[in-house]
Amino acid sequence: MRFLILILACFTFQISIANSPELKGSTITGKVQSTADNQGIEFATISLHNTQDSSLVSGTIASTDGIFSITDVSEGKYYLRVGFIGFKTKTISDIGISKGSKNLDLGTIKIEPNVEQLKEVEITSEAHVFETQIDKKVFNVAKSGASVGGNGLDALREVPSVEVDAEDNIQLRGQSNVRIFIDGRPSAIPANQLLKQLPSSAIEKIELVTNPSAKFDPEGMSGIINIILKKENNSGFNGSVDLSTGMWYNTRNNLSTTLNYRKNKLNLSATLGGGSSGFNYGGTSERTYTVEGNDIVQLSEEENTSKNQSFFTRFGADYFANDKTTYYVSGGLNLNDGRRTGTNFFDTKTNGTSTTLSSLYVDNESKSPSYNLNGGIQKKFDDDKHTLDVDVNYSSNKNTNDNFYTTFYPNSLQNDDYLYQSPNSNAQNLIGKIDYVLPINDSTTFEAGFHTTIEQQDNEQYIARSNDLGNSYQAIDSVNNVLDYQQSVYALYATYGKQYNKFGVKLGLRAEQTLTDANLQKNNVTPFNNDYFKLFPSIHLSYKQNKTTEYQISYSRRINRPRTWQINPFRDLSNPFTQFLGNPELQPELVNVFELGFMKYLEKFSVNASVYYRDINDQIRRFLFTDSTGVSIVTNRNFNGSALLGGELTLGYTPNKWWRLNVNANYWHITTQRGDAGLGQNANYGNYGYGASLSSNMRLKNGWMLMQNIRYNGAMQVLQGTIKPRGGLDLVIRKNILKDKGTVGLRMTDVFFTRQFRFDSGNTADSYTFSNERRWESRFIYLSFNYNFGKQIKGKQRRRGKNNSSGDDFNAPDMQ
Repeated sequence: MRFLILILACFTFQISIANSPELKGSTITGKVQSTADNQGIEFATISLHNTQDSSLVSGTIASTDGIFSITDVSEGKYYLRVGFIGFKTKTISDIGISKGSKNLDLGTIKIEPNVEQLKEVEITSEAHVFETQIDKKVFNVAKSGASVGGNGLDALREVPSVEVDAEDNIQLRGQSNVRIFIDGRPSAIPANQLLKQLPSSAIEKIELVTNPSAKFDPEGMSGIINIILKKENNSGFNGSVDLSTGMWYNTRNNLSTTLNYRKNKLNLSATLGGGSSGFNYGGTSERTYTVEGNDIVQLSEEENTSKNQSFFTRFGADYFANDKTTYYVSGGLNLNDGRRTGTNFFDTKTNGTSTTLSSLYVDNESKSPSYNLNGGIQKKFDDDKHTLDVDVNYSSNKNTNDNFYTTFYPNSLQNDDYLYQSPNSNAQNLIGKIDYVLPINDSTTFEAGFHTTIEQQDNEQYIARSNDLGNSYQAIDSVNNVLDYQQSVYALYATYGKQYNKFGVKLGLRAEQTLTDANLQKNNVTPFNNDYFKLFPSIHLSYKQNKTTEYQISYSRRINRPRTWQINPFRDLSNPFTQFLGNPELQPELVNVFELGFMKYLEKFSVNASVYYRDINDQIRRFLFTDSTGVSIVTNRNFNGSALLGGELTLGYTPNKWWRLNVNANYWHITTQRGDAGLGQNANYGNYGYGASLSSNMRLKNGWMLMQNIRYNGAMQVLQGTIKPRGGLDLVIRKNILKDKGTVGLRMTDVFFTRQFRFDSGNTADSYTFSNERRWESRFIYLSFNYNFGKQIKGKQRRRGKNNSSGDDFNAPDMQ
């Protein structure tokens, strides 16, 4: 929105001033502030007029802090007009420039918000669902169709550049090594699990940061996805209620309410919600290979139904001790109970004849209670940009799974009955941060801080077997074990930012010491650990050619540490044909990331293009092989080195004030330059992927809104095969009601039911082939209702968000 305002303002002044005579003489300076919060107003327009005939003499636009300067003013009598969209215009009369005077400082000029114009600005901005900013891309969930029913993962599926696969794994630009933050912080709760519990209506926006500075955790090769939850900052008592129901073969229901009370120095907020959901999923697979001259074909088919119930609550309190100091505390509780039932059919054929036929019946019960606590202090000094923040966050997640497997063999009188508890885990995260920001002058900023993250996880696998349909179980001690894992990261960072007219530079360096300790409690397994010290530099350069065109180039070093499940040496025995096995010898990936960006903003058209390159060392990739018994084993390995080159293009087009179009396209190609020893020391492998999305948002008359979202992912060549093309169409209709305090919406996802996952390995060198198809209940129709109530008066003071003009800072800490 502010880019459009800047463009229009520049265009107006360029036309007006083009015909003005050349001016020489004095300089008029000042600062524009809002009477509501005493904050400087960026892009405020200042025009200087001749008192005698009211002709326009000169003009300018305020900077980020509201500061302005009009130079080369000749002797004479003038008046000054100051304005901005959403504010009342103010006139400063009797400005006299005498002969020989050089500078005239008007001091602080305060202008009042115009309530009616502000309402119009909010309505206009409704069309901007996807925004491209200098340091990140922002998807406004609250303004999109993704807020109509569904959960947090459904909202992520609508975001350009983001992909959520059939197993709820999250990818950014085709890569799964991405860091997920909730309100600017990682959590002990797995991100896909937490987002599955949250209704999409609880999410305000989703930020994509592809190349963060040294200030931020370098974890995650692809960058950072930051989920910003809704919060209220209005005075008095106010809140909102969100209700949605979805249906197809199963139903999904969500109900949540957000409450906020603010008076004087205290602000209290709470969110309560719960829901139930159900969906069907399944798939088929086929494997062929040769053993001792025999042609083996393994066929499997599965059908599952999952039911989940969830409850969540969050609370927050802010105490504004004075204009410079804020204390805050917040916390949350999530409860989730699920049950999955299903049937798997297995058939093994040897030389065309069935040799093993079985049916596996699954009954899975899971519970995952979790909670988090957060507290901190925000301190401002004499200069509001001179700040000190202290933040501590603790989260805990306990996940239990009781799996009952019963296998029937039609050709045998014997049946197997298993109690399979895995993975049962208990995870805690403790995160501490101290961030200091020192503005050296108007164009130079220094930042420094200390961050620490301590993660503790206990993972237990327990399997017992019964041959009489569950009447008695005998533990299988040879595979039962407990993995204790702890990882501690201690980091110091410093950044230096400087603006040289049109050029901007930000340099950063982060030093991290990582300590890990892993121990298997049974079977006399030797503990394994991996301690290391790493430096992570970052460089961000920008060149602002004019008010509408900017170029950027950036470099950062990143790391992708192995996850606990990737190193856990427990073998998953739930599927007799395909089993997952962790690799405790995995090393972290180290990635050098380069990115070149271009941004252009016109009245109706915007372009955001980027080319990115990643030099990946010790790359972690899934690897598939067959053991001596014919079972397919999926594990992870380090490959010595890879290089990824990609390009992304985002186009925005506004044909008119009620219609907004966004197009996003991404292509990447990765080459494994030096292979793992198991694949051949000199092996080179190339694979690629591409995708595109188109979103349309139409704001029609009488409060109606129509939205469409089309996504397509082309065939993706990966290390050992091809992921087949996939895509889908979502439609949304929304209507404002109850004097614009309420909204009703109707949403249909995956209209043509085309979002299946399909993989084909082709015929490998050892005559092994594998094909797989996964499908899930992606087509749903949602009906939603939202209502806002209470006073809607903006508070004078609010907790400061961590967002500035120097680069990739998040708004997240402004959490209630």
